[in-house]
Amino acid sequence: MIKKGLYLSGSIEFAKDPEGWRNKMYKALHKYYKVIIPLGDPNPPFEKTEPEYKGWIREKYIMTDMVDVVTASYFFVKFDSAVFKGAGTVSEVTAASFFGKHMVYFLDKIEEVNMPSWTLGCLANAYKVNSIEEAIEYFSNIVNK
Repeated sequence: MIKKGLYLSGSIEFAKDPEGWRNKMYKALHKYYKVIIPLGDPNPPFEKTEPEYKGWIREKYIMTDMVDVVTASYFFVKFDSAVFKGAGTVSEVTAASFFGKHMVYFLDKIEEVNMPSWTLGCLANAYKVNSIEEAIEYFSNIVNK
């Protein structure tokens, strides 16, 4: 049986703990889905000020993450205050929305009223959960139907 992809989107670069919630979801859902965890390199070979940095980021992360977003069947995003300090998560949400992915989202200590309108528009057809545990339950129920 081929597992459908489940992409886990959320802050990495500015997050206090980008791996904790992803690992929790992976452990609970990997038997049902190909769980895709996009994690950044904590020690990139270039400084942001070096000319090679932009190309390296594009090839190593942006292109591979966008392929994963487009090919995954399901898309989960955890929004927190760190998400809007960067551009990756919002870009992934935009792509997932454009490609009509089955999206689920969780607002972690932020309010929708404080989110950019563009992002809210991308979530127009998404399902909202109130915790990581609820997201795990939601995705477990989909596969067990």
